[in-house]
Amino acid sequence: MSSKRLPGKVLQVARGKPLIAYLIERLRYCKNADSVNLVTSTDREDDALAAFGEAEGIRVLRGPLDDVMGRFIDAATRIQASAFVRINGDSPLLDHRLIDRGIAEYEAAPVDLVSNAFPRSYPKGQGVEVISVSALQAVAAQTDSVAYREHVAMFFYDHPDRFRIRNFSYGRDASDIQLSVDTPEDLAEFHAILNAMERPHTEYSLDDVLQLLQANHR
Repeated sequence: MSSKRLPGKVLQVARGKPLIAYLIERLRYCKNADSVNLVTSTDREDDALAAFGEAEGIRVLRGPLDDVMGRFIDAATRIQASAFVRINGDSPLLDHRLIDRGIAEYEAAPVDLVSNAFPRSYPKGQGVEVISVSALQAVAAQTDSVAYREHVAMFFYDHPDRFRIRNFSYGRDASDIQLSVDTPEDLAEFHAILNAMERPHTEYSLDDVLQLLQANHR
Protein backbone atom coordinates (compact mmCIF):
# COMPACT_ATOMS: atom_id res chain seq x y z
CA MET A 1 0.00 0.00 0.00
CA SER A 2 3.03 2.30 0.47
CA SER A 3 3.68 2.72 -3.27
CA LYS A 4 5.00 6.18 -4.14
CA ARG A 5 4.08 6.10 -7.86
CA LEU A 6 0.49 4.98 -7.26
CA PRO A 7 -0.43 5.28 -3.56
CA GLY A 8 -2.82 2.62 -2.32
CA LYS A 9 -2.56 0.92 -5.69
CA VAL A 10 -3.97 -2.49 -4.76
CA LEU A 11 -7.16 -0.83 -3.52
CA GLN A 12 -7.56 1.38 -6.60
CA VAL A 13 -11.04 0.74 -7.97
CA ALA A 14 -11.84 -0.60 -11.44
CA ARG A 15 -15.41 -1.42 -12.40
CA GLY A 16 -16.57 -1.11 -8.82
CA LYS A 17 -13.98 -3.27 -7.09
CA PRO A 18 -10.34 -2.91 -6.05
CA LEU A 19 -7.45 -4.36 -8.02
CA ILE A 20 -6.67 -6.88 -5.31
CA ALA A 21 -10.17 -8.35 -5.75
CA TYR A 22 -9.36 -9.27 -9.36
CA LEU A 23 -6.23 -11.07 -8.23
CA ILE A 24 -8.04 -12.94 -5.44
CA GLU A 25 -10.76 -14.05 -7.85
CA ARG A 26 -8.10 -15.46 -10.17
CA LEU A 27 -6.18 -17.15 -7.35
CA ARG A 28 -9.30 -19.03 -6.32
CA TYR A 29 -9.07 -20.98 -9.58
CA CYS A 30 -5.70 -22.49 -8.60
CA LYS A 31 -5.86 -26.27 -8.38
CA ASN A 32 -2.51 -26.96 -6.73
CA ALA A 33 -2.50 -24.34 -3.95
CA ASP A 34 -3.79 -25.31 -0.50
CA SER A 35 -5.01 -21.84 0.46
CA VAL A 36 -4.91 -18.14 -0.40
CA ASN A 37 -3.43 -15.84 2.25
CA LEU A 38 -2.86 -12.10 2.32
CA VAL A 39 0.51 -11.19 3.82
CA THR A 40 0.85 -7.50 4.59
CA SER A 41 2.45 -5.20 7.14
CA THR A 42 1.30 -4.02 10.55
CA ASP A 43 1.64 -0.43 9.36
CA ARG A 44 -1.54 1.65 9.70
CA GLU A 45 -1.47 2.34 5.95
CA ASP A 46 -2.22 -1.36 5.41
CA ASP A 47 -5.21 -1.50 7.77
CA ALA A 48 -7.65 -0.97 4.89
CA LEU A 49 -6.03 -3.76 2.87
CA ALA A 50 -6.15 -6.12 5.84
CA ALA A 51 -9.80 -5.26 6.44
CA PHE A 52 -10.62 -5.98 2.80
CA GLY A 53 -8.91 -9.37 2.97
CA GLU A 54 -10.82 -10.30 6.10
CA ALA A 55 -14.10 -9.22 4.50
CA GLU A 56 -13.29 -11.51 1.56
CA GLY A 57 -12.74 -14.45 3.89
CA ILE A 58 -9.00 -14.47 3.23
CA ARG A 59 -6.62 -15.29 6.06
CA VAL A 60 -4.63 -12.11 6.75
CA LEU A 61 -1.12 -12.41 8.20
CA ARG A 62 0.65 -9.21 9.19
CA GLY A 63 4.26 -8.46 10.05
CA PRO A 64 6.97 -5.76 9.99
CA LEU A 65 6.79 -3.16 7.21
CA ASP A 66 10.54 -3.07 6.56
CA ASP A 67 11.34 -6.79 6.95
CA VAL A 68 9.34 -8.50 4.23
CA MET A 69 11.48 -11.63 4.44
CA GLY A 70 10.81 -11.96 8.15
CA ARG A 71 7.14 -11.28 7.52
CA PHE A 72 6.88 -14.18 5.07
CA ILE A 73 8.81 -16.57 7.31
CA ASP A 74 6.54 -15.72 10.24
CA ALA A 75 3.42 -16.09 8.09
CA ALA A 76 4.54 -19.46 6.72
CA THR A 77 5.38 -20.68 10.22
CA ARG A 78 1.97 -19.64 11.52
CA ILE A 79 0.15 -21.65 8.85
CA GLN A 80 2.66 -24.53 9.13
CA ALA A 81 3.69 -24.33 5.48
CA SER A 82 6.89 -25.95 4.21
CA ALA A 83 6.76 -23.77 1.08
CA PHE A 84 4.72 -20.87 -0.22
CA VAL A 85 3.94 -19.09 -3.47
CA ARG A 86 4.77 -15.39 -3.44
CA ILE A 87 2.55 -13.20 -5.63
CA ASN A 88 2.59 -9.41 -5.84
CA GLY A 89 -0.72 -7.72 -5.09
CA ASP A 90 -0.33 -5.36 -8.05
CA SER A 91 -0.90 -8.22 -10.52
CA PRO A 92 -4.67 -8.22 -11.17
CA LEU A 93 -4.33 -10.14 -14.46
CA LEU A 94 -2.07 -12.92 -13.19
CA ASP A 95 -2.84 -16.21 -14.96
CA HIS A 96 -3.61 -18.74 -12.21
CA ARG A 97 -2.25 -21.51 -14.44
CA LEU A 98 1.25 -20.16 -13.85
CA ILE A 99 0.86 -20.76 -10.12
CA ASP A 100 -0.27 -24.32 -10.74
CA ARG A 101 2.71 -24.83 -13.03
CA GLY A 102 5.11 -23.36 -10.49
CA ILE A 103 3.81 -25.64 -7.74
CA ALA A 104 4.03 -28.65 -10.05
CA GLU A 105 7.64 -27.75 -10.87
CA TYR A 106 8.41 -27.40 -7.16
CA GLU A 107 6.92 -30.79 -6.34
CA ALA A 108 8.67 -32.52 -9.25
CA ALA A 109 12.19 -32.27 -7.80
CA PRO A 110 13.98 -31.15 -4.62
CA VAL A 111 14.47 -27.40 -5.05
CA ASP A 112 14.76 -24.27 -2.90
CA LEU A 113 13.08 -21.91 -5.34
CA VAL A 114 10.94 -22.18 -8.45
CA SER A 115 10.67 -18.97 -10.42
CA ASN A 116 9.56 -17.73 -13.82
CA ALA A 117 11.79 -14.66 -13.56
CA PHE A 118 15.30 -16.15 -13.59
CA PRO A 119 15.63 -15.10 -16.32
CA ARG A 120 12.35 -13.30 -16.88
CA SER A 121 10.43 -14.16 -20.05
CA TYR A 122 6.86 -13.51 -18.88
CA PRO A 123 5.32 -10.03 -18.81
CA LYS A 124 5.60 -8.01 -15.62
CA GLY A 125 2.60 -8.82 -13.48
CA GLN A 126 2.87 -12.55 -14.23
CA GLY A 127 5.62 -13.34 -11.76
CA VAL A 128 5.47 -16.51 -9.67
CA GLU A 129 7.93 -17.65 -7.01
CA VAL A 130 7.56 -20.88 -5.02
CA ILE A 131 9.93 -20.67 -2.06
CA SER A 132 11.06 -23.30 0.43
CA VAL A 133 10.53 -22.02 3.96
CA SER A 134 13.61 -23.82 5.30
CA ALA A 135 15.75 -22.31 2.53
CA LEU A 136 14.39 -18.84 3.27
CA GLN A 137 15.07 -19.32 6.98
CA ALA A 138 18.67 -20.19 6.09
CA VAL A 139 18.91 -17.00 4.03
CA ALA A 140 17.47 -14.91 6.86
CA ALA A 141 20.14 -16.26 9.20
CA GLN A 142 22.86 -15.11 6.77
CA THR A 143 21.85 -11.54 6.00
CA ASP A 144 20.62 -8.36 7.66
CA SER A 145 20.85 -6.43 4.38
CA VAL A 146 17.93 -4.01 4.02
CA ALA A 147 17.66 -4.81 0.30
CA TYR A 148 17.63 -8.57 0.84
CA ARG A 149 15.13 -8.32 3.70
CA GLU A 150 12.84 -6.19 1.53
CA HIS A 151 13.11 -8.20 -1.71
CA VAL A 152 12.39 -11.73 -0.57
CA ALA A 153 14.00 -13.78 -3.34
CA MET A 154 16.86 -11.43 -4.27
CA PHE A 155 19.45 -13.33 -2.21
CA PHE A 156 18.64 -16.53 -4.13
CA TYR A 157 19.06 -14.75 -7.46
CA ASP A 158 22.32 -13.10 -6.39
CA HIS A 159 23.81 -16.41 -5.14
CA PRO A 160 22.46 -19.09 -7.50
CA ASP A 161 25.43 -21.37 -6.83
CA ARG A 162 24.27 -21.85 -3.23
CA PHE A 163 20.71 -22.91 -4.01
CA ARG A 164 18.66 -25.29 -6.11
CA ILE A 165 16.75 -22.94 -8.40
CA ARG A 166 14.38 -24.08 -11.11
CA ASN A 167 13.07 -21.63 -13.72
CA PHE A 168 10.21 -22.07 -16.15
CA SER A 169 9.80 -19.85 -19.18
CA TYR A 170 7.09 -18.53 -21.46
CA GLY A 171 8.70 -19.83 -24.64
CA ARG A 172 9.27 -16.33 -25.98
CA ASP A 173 10.55 -13.09 -24.50
CA ALA A 174 7.61 -10.96 -23.35
CA SER A 175 9.48 -9.40 -20.43
CA ASP A 176 9.08 -5.88 -21.80
CA ILE A 177 5.26 -6.04 -21.54
CA GLN A 178 3.73 -4.35 -18.51
CA LEU A 179 0.70 -6.05 -16.96
CA SER A 180 1.35 -5.12 -13.33
CA VAL A 181 -0.20 -1.88 -12.08
CA ASP A 182 2.53 0.40 -10.74
CA THR A 183 1.61 3.80 -12.20
CA PRO A 184 -1.48 5.80 -13.20
CA GLU A 185 -0.69 4.87 -16.81
CA ASP A 186 -0.70 1.17 -15.90
CA LEU A 187 -4.06 1.63 -14.20
CA ALA A 188 -5.48 3.26 -17.33
CA GLU A 189 -4.19 0.32 -19.39
CA PHE A 190 -5.85 -2.12 -16.99
CA HIS A 191 -9.15 -0.26 -17.40
CA ALA A 192 -8.77 -0.47 -21.19
CA ILE A 193 -8.17 -4.23 -21.05
CA LEU A 194 -11.20 -4.73 -18.79
CA ASN A 195 -13.36 -2.68 -21.15
CA ALA A 196 -12.30 -4.90 -24.05
CA MET A 197 -13.33 -8.09 -22.26
CA GLU A 198 -16.56 -9.76 -23.35
CA ARG A 199 -16.43 -12.53 -20.72
CA PRO A 200 -15.62 -12.63 -16.99
CA HIS A 201 -11.98 -11.66 -16.52
CA THR A 202 -11.17 -15.00 -14.89
CA GLU A 203 -11.82 -16.73 -18.21
CA TYR A 204 -8.98 -14.84 -19.91
CA SER A 205 -5.60 -16.57 -19.96
CA LEU A 206 -2.33 -14.70 -20.34
CA ASP A 207 -2.41 -15.29 -24.10
CA ASP A 208 -5.97 -13.92 -24.25
CA VAL A 209 -4.96 -10.81 -22.31
CA LEU A 210 -2.00 -10.19 -24.61
CA GLN A 211 -4.31 -10.40 -27.63
CA LEU A 212 -6.55 -7.75 -26.07
CA LEU A 213 -3.54 -5.59 -25.29
CA GLN A 214 -2.29 -5.88 -28.85
CA ALA A 215 -5.73 -4.98 -30.22
CA ASN A 216 -5.88 -1.92 -27.95
CA HIS A 217 -2.61 -0.62 -29.40
CA ARG A 218 -3.42 -1.06 -33.08
